[in-house]
Amino acid sequence: MAKKATQSPKRTVSCIHCSRPIQVSVKTMSIFCPHCNKRVVCEDYTIRSYHAVRSVSTCGNIIVERKGHVVAPIRAESLIVRGLVRGSVVARNVVQIESTGTIQGNVEAPNLIVRDGGKLIGQCKITRNGRSTEPKRADKADKKEPSSSPPPTRRSAAATPRSPSRRQSTRVRT
Repeated sequence: MAKKATQSPKRTVSCIHCSRPIQVSVKTMSIFCPHCNKRVVCEDYTIRSYHAVRSVSTCGNIIVERKGHVVAPIRAESLIVRGLVRGSVVARNVVQIESTGTIQGNVEAPNLIVRDGGKLIGQCKITRNGRSTEPKRADKADKKEPSSSPPPTRRSAAATPRSPSRRQSTRVRT
């Protein structure tokens, strides 16, 4: 007797690299993004001790406990800090700094919650829907035709006159 294949429940996550949606099973731990072909980690992390790595990125949630200490840039869906984070933070949803928490680095998120006693040592950038508010740069294909005016000329160092005060003095040692 053949078994019926059961469909596991699905959820939609956003790729941490290209921000495109991906359909994954609720049990998925990691997957390669079909759009940008980069590895996307889908699990939640709880950090309870010293953790120094090149970077921490997940489309899940990260909790840094009171004795937790992270030395790395972080990219996540949301972040709760009760310990110490040294590095930049980019979150798609919320960054919450509890009363015992400290972030030493820049934070970019649509929502930022800092409880009494929590510390943010760095800059904060509030984004819209997990995306940066900066306008995207136009690609070469999007640019208009070049204007008829000549490009700016560059003056060489030899053609630039120098003032006498800039000359180096030479010393003769005896």
